[in-house]
Amino acid sequence: MNEDAFPVEDWLLNLPLYSPVQLGADIYEAIEAILLFAKTVDYYCPGCQQNATFMGLVSVGADKIRREEQRLVNVNRLAMVAGAAI
Repeated sequence: MNEDAFPVEDWLLNLPLYSPVQLGADIYEAIEAILLFAKTVDYYCPGCQQNATFMGLVSVGADKIRREEQRLVNVNRLAMVAGAAI
């Protein structure tokens, strides 16, 4: 997945809370980007002059699904290579 396509850091900074977001056909990639966001970002609010740090944590369940999906991709690639070699 292209991280630039779904810039979670920009969403955290620029989107107002509770405002609807139109995603279209890319909804699954956007959900994946949010669920697997595992970075720490620091922001500064000039209005209240406070710093805020947000840390994305990937849940055990989301990580398990990601690893299983990657395993299936690898199995499919191996099957394609084996089929081409026959």
